[in-house]
Amino acid sequence: PERLMIQYSRRNLTGYMDCKRSANIPPLTEAQAEALDAIHFTAEAHAVSLDFRKGDIQFANNLSILHARGAFTDSSEKQ
Repeated sequence: PERLMIQYSRRNLTGYMDCKRSANIPPLTEAQAEALDAIHFTAEAHAVSLDFRKGDIQFANNLSILHARGAFTDSSEKQ
């Protein structure tokens, strides 16, 4: 009961690139859009970046943290 559990994906609500927003859900209100912004910018302000190396592993509960994936470019050192 004392733990926050959250699942946040802005893409389902706003659409993103080739993933169009569903026509079956009503448009976002201004207050809803502001709430999404608040979650997004709060998470961004408190983000931690991890530098994984070969052999590293991470276990995380997807409902206890917000996580992102950054861009990745293949190189001779990282594939």
